[in-house]
Amino acid sequence: MTQSWAIDTLLPLAKEFYQSIEKQLGVALYRDLPVRRFFTNEGDQKRAARRIKNPRYKEYVSSILNPGDEPVGVSDALGSVTIEQGSCVDVPLFLNTLRNYFIEKGCFIEAEFQEADLIKKAEGPQPLWAYEGLDLEATHVVFCQGIHALENTYFENLPLIPIKGDILTVHLPNRQLAHGVYYKKRWLHAFEQTPEGALCRIGATYEEDCAEATPSPKAKEHLTESLEALLEAPLKYKVIKHASGIRPTTQDTRPLIVQHPEHPSLFAVNGLGSKGTSLAPLLSKALLDYFIDSKPLPDFDEDFK
Repeated sequence: MTQSWAIDTLLPLAKEFYQSIEKQLGVALYRDLPVRRFFTNEGDQKRAARRIKNPRYKEYVSSILNPGDEPVGVSDALGSVTIEQGSCVDVPLFLNTLRNYFIEKGCFIEAEFQEADLIKKAEGPQPLWAYEGLDLEATHVVFCQGIHALENTYFENLPLIPIKGDILTVHLPNRQLAHGVYYKKRWLHAFEQTPEGALCRIGATYEEDCAEATPSPKAKEHLTESLEALLEAPLKYKVIKHASGIRPTTQDTRPLIVQHPEHPSLFAVNGLGSKGTSLAPLLSKALLDYFIDSKPLPDFDEDFK
């Protein structure tokens, strides 16, 4: 149980960012998310006790619950701890809402990017790039390509590590599970309660140096085993969906804003790993501060601790 990098900066900025979009576009995107971590050994208990006494964690970790306290149907032999300030973003709704908004504004183009069509037309202090495939011109180009940046000749040397993760969506018939995240070796996100039972997602697996986002039968087996170990018996469940994706992460798990050394009007934003919704507002603000107010781009090793 370790405090995430720059969390004191990321959380309030992300909350302000998503709530401002909610207000402007009239849609509910951001939601508080209760998080409860169940201990798997005595070491977990001791670490949690130390975190509670540490001033750095006072906003994030509350009192320890003894085994059996506030039962929720999760196997609870050693107790648990509540993590404060959890939240989630409805990413599909967020993306669809923004897509429709920009379509209405006439500034959204859906097309497959072809690097060969990006041509530099003018040099100097005001460079100009043209994208011939769509007859577009721009003074700056920002690449947000995830792991596909490794196929971009301008940014193929980014220090990215592809890490595959699989997730299952499951239905738990006749099981009541309050909205929240329950963590015990893997996380279980209970996101909807229906008259027939709870809908949850469980994940995620962690496969390094894998750039093929194809759902894996072995990962599915691991996840169902984790589900059976996490929830109290008797357990019935039905797998509704099996999905996988590639996390574009870095060795130190820091995000990247990279300005091309030979073409300073080209930028790459990457390395968000599995924390994209919390990191994206910070990276967006940093780019806007650079373009609009000429502020220097941040050094993520020095500017945030």
